[in-house]
Amino acid sequence: MQSPYRNAIRWGLLLAGIVVAARRAPLILSDYREWHRNLTFDPSLADFWRTSFWINMIGAGFVLAVAIGIFFLLKPGTKK
Repeated sequence: MQSPYRNAIRWGLLLAGIVVAARRAPLILSDYREWHRNLTFDPSLADFWRTSFWINMIGAGFVLAVAIGIFFLLKPGTKK
């Protein structure tokens, strides 16, 4: 039988990972808009916004991947 504390920690870490990744969403959207807004005016500035966009996307994806990985790592084993 799985401990209720372990299950609470498992779900709590998943929720925390989702919250951390979701807090990056407005920043990611803003970076995307700035990237496409500056494509015609200043290509070097557009490159900066593109880099910022991808860094934030990778960061959010990494946090979600770690949270989901821990969630499944703490999953209870099968009973025989």
